[in-house]
Formats: sequence, structure tokens, C-alpha cells
Amino acid sequence: MPRVREIEIRGNRNIPTEQILAAVKNTKISEPAEEEKLRVDLRAILDLGWFADAQVRLENVEDGVRVVFFVTENPVVAEIIIEGNTALPADEIQRALGVPIGEVLNLTRMREGARAVQKLYEDRGFVLARVQDIGLVPTEGQEDRGRLRVRIVEGTIEAVRFEGLRRTRDQTVRRHLRIRPGTVFNINDLNRDLQRLFDLGLFESIRARPEPGSSPDTAVIVIEVTEARTAQITGGIGYSTRDGLLGFVEFRDRNWRGFGQTFSVRTDRSVQLLASPRFNYEVTFTDPFFDGQRTSLDLSIYSRTSEEKEFNTAGTAVSRFDFRRAGSFMALTRPLDNITVGGVRLKSERTEITVLPLSTSGPPCAPPPDPLCPEPSPGVLTPGRVVSLQLNGTRDSRNDRLRPVRGDRALVSAEFGVRMLGSDFSFGKYTVEYQRYFPLGPNSTILTRLLAGVATGALPSQEQFVLGGASTVRSLPGGFSRGNSLYVVNVEYHFPLGSIVRRLGDTRGILFVDAGRCGSVCTPADTNVKVGYGVGVALQTPLGPVRIDLAFGPHGTQTWLSLGTPFN
Repeated sequence: MPRVREIEIRGNRNIPTEQILAAVKNTKISEPAEEEKLRVDLRAILDLGWFADAQVRLENVEDGVRVVFFVTENPVVAEIIIEGNTALPADEIQRALGVPIGEVLNLTRMREGARAVQKLYEDRGFVLARVQDIGLVPTEGQEDRGRLRVRIVEGTIEAVRFEGLRRTRDQTVRRHLRIRPGTVFNINDLNRDLQRLFDLGLFESIRARPEPGSSPDTAVIVIEVTEARTAQITGGIGYSTRDGLLGFVEFRDRNWRGFGQTFSVRTDRSVQLLASPRFNYEVTFTDPFFDGQRTSLDLSIYSRTSEEKEFNTAGTAVSRFDFRRAGSFMALTRPLDNITVGGVRLKSERTEITVLPLSTSGPPCAPPPDPLCPEPSPGVLTPGRVVSLQLNGTRDSRNDRLRPVRGDRALVSAEFGVRMLGSDFSFGKYTVEYQRYFPLGPNSTILTRLLAGVATGALPSQEQFVLGGASTVRSLPGGFSRGNSLYVVNVEYHFPLGSIVRRLGDTRGILFVDAGRCGSVCTPADTNVKVGYGVGVALQTPLGPVRIDLAFGPHGTQTWLSLGTPFN
């Protein structure tokens, strides 16, 4: 077998010879020219990616042979043409492709680039997208130059089909979808749509599956749903020291006539010693799609009476009374983007007050002045009608509306009393609120909340900011103080009790600290910062989250029961 005396590379014009020779590792000078080694080295040269063809030939020389590798270079890439892309811009695809213009086309890099383009689409949620074809088109009159053409098929939605709808109308659920036939399929958009449908509360379960369309590049999205029971009549009788004997009846349908509208009627009546029976009612109607711009309409007519107390700076009740609010409101809200909504609300409300004995065991009230039935101070109520217009905006990026563990929520509102609409008062009331969740694990989180409000003009007492209660400083009684400004800070730590006691399941424990103060003008005149702390438990029930908080502070112990979350 002849021995190798020389190794040459011929046919290369742009790729350096040394770079090609570096791939020849088996055929060596002074060693026999074995056919298997030549075949391996030839394959290695082709694997470099720069050559359309490569061949090897042996030439006789003195005392042996010369090994000559003949290579045919790929054309130089003069231009890259991206076709079929609509979801991603061409320059972003070209960067992922990684094929340089003005250099010899490297087939290995081209194939790797095609996989990178497909991964780019997958990372953005376009899981049906693929590079259908990629190749070099020769440039006319320039055989050594060419245009790299990349054809992309992004995968479009041919149709969206629902299965399992019984009462709910097809158009009711379809209008909540952002995915549409003819658009590029995106798994992230589909998941957001499924979450949006689940948040409606109309379905017990929702899942989706793609099916092949009429062509290889299309898909039919099938959404399977199991409808929940949305219409119910509830009632009950109970007793509390605050309300006495209480009975209520409520009808609520969250899928009124199958349109996804909510209609509810609630009445309750309470009877307590030394007080007149209280009769409350509320009729509400919500249409989440009032128009084609996804505007939501809320209407309400109500009459609510609650027992309230006036406190002095020591936290002692100095008067007790029934506080009645009767009125109506109309609100319109519209999404501005995926996490932001803006709204406007028009409210008309009249308030009345009925004095009660300071002691629930004392005799009925005599005509004023009655020392057993002290009248509340004028700062508690300003007689008259409030007609107000409120503008508000909310930005909510929390991962879950009812049980969030990460994200934030910001709210800004401005409310104005408008005399031209029949209001007895002219005022401006401004509120800013910010919540932020800091996850500490899969189910634990820290919540921080800041609330600030300020008012100008002739703000009636019943519209003042209130410090004390389940949504401000929980260690203070409800309505502890009122004023034209308010500042509150809440910090909570949420953790799963199921990780401690397995039987508690997804029940959450809560540790919290609250701090807040009334502005410079308050009733009672106490502007000191109030601080309280406590513990809570959040339960998941068929009616939604139920929360119980026990708070401690200088003014005693307070217990609060909330449906949902207290800060929403």
C-alpha cells in the first residue's frame, strides 16, 4: 500500500486551506493511504458545512502518493429572505437563524439555525410553528452568490369548537376568547383564555385539545367544559349581638338566560330589642359584554341599614344609631389591555339616621334630648343626597384573582360630587391603593398593601374615609374614626396549613400587622398612628374563599368574617 507523501486541498476560494486541513485527522503523511481513513476524512470535510461536494483523488509522486481533496464551496449568502412570518418580525428570526450575510453558506450552521428559529417560536408559545423549507436560490449571473430563502409555517387556527355547553350560549363563551379562526395558534393565549373562562364561575372544569385541521398547517381547537350550577336560592336565620335575630333570602343567577349575565335579589330583615326592625334589600344586574368593546355594565338598587357607633379618643362608644343608605348606581368598565381596566360610576344615595339606646338592655329612646340615647355628633352624618361621578383605573397582574401568591395590583380613583346632577354636596375624593405579593415558595407569600386617600371641598360625613374594620386597621372597631384623609399600611404572611396538618388541605394561615391614621381633621379628634396585629384563616368553600381574622390592639380584640379577600 503506497504511503502518503503530500496532502493538498483544491477548489477552495474563500475558506482557508488551513481550516480545511484541520478536519483531516486520519490521513497522515508517511502513513499508508488507507481507503477507510480517506473516507472518514472526506466525511469530516463535508461536515464542516461549507461545501456542496467533496471528492478525494490519489496522485502518484516519488516514493508514494499525493492525496488531493477537491472541494466545491457553497455560494456566498448575498441576502436572507424570510417568508410566511406574521407573528414574529423578520429581523428577530434572522438573528435566531445566525447565518451571516457576505460569507460562504455553512450548511451545518443553517440547520442549527433552523432549529433555533423553531425554538424561538416555541418559547413564545407558537408551538405549531415550523421551518417548512430552507435553501439557497442562486443569484442570476453570479454563480458564486445566492439568496437564502426561509419558508415558515406558523400554524393557524382553523376553527374553535366548544363541547359540553348545555345552558350557556355559544356566543357567550366565544366572546371571552382572544384566539380566533385564522390567527396563529399560541398556547399562552389559549391558557389565558381558559383562565378567563374559568374566572367567570360558569364552569366546574375546562380543558382544551388541538385536533388536525383540513390542511397540515392548521388546527381545530376543541374546548371541553363542564357547566356549574349558577342559579341558586339561599336563605337562613341567625342571631348576633349586633343585629339580633336575622333572616335573609337571596336569589342569584350568574348565567342569566345563558348570556353570562348576573342577576341577584337579596332581602334580609333583623329584629333586635330596643330597635325598630331593619329591612334591607339589593337588586343587582351585571352584563360583562355591554358592547363590542368588552365594556361591562353594573346596575344596582339598594337600601341598607347597619348599626353604627360613635367613639371617643379612648375608644369608648358615646352614641349608637342605625345608619340607612338608600340609592342606586350604574358603572361601566372597559379593559385597556390584558391587565388594565378603566371605569366610570354614577351614584345617587340618600342617608338617614335613627338614634338607638346606648345600652342594648336599657329602655327605648324617649324624645330628645334623652341621656340614655345620646345623639351622634354632626360629624357622623350630614343630611342630604350625594350624587357623584367616579373615574377609576385598576392594573392587576396577580396570578390569581381570589388566591394570589405573586404579582401586584394598583388602583387609582377620583370621585366628584356634582351639584348639576342633583347632589347637595360638591367635593373631590381621591384614593390610591397598591398591593404587592412576594412569593416565598409554591404556596407561601408576603402581601404588602398601601392605601392613601384625601378629599377636598364639602365632603359629607357619610362619605369620609373610615379607619377601622376588616379592610383597614383590623384591631379597631368598624367606623372607629372618620376624616377627610386616611393612610393605611398592611403586611400579611400567608402560608399553607396543609403542610403542617395534612387534613387541613389548602386552608391557609395568615399572620398580619396593620398600621393607619386619620388625617389632620378626624372624628374623634385622634390623629395618632394606630397599630394592630393578628392571625387569620382562609378557607376555600363552594361559595368562594371565606376568611376569619382575629385582631389585637390597644382598643381590644376584634373578629372579622370576610367573603373573598378583604382588600379587593
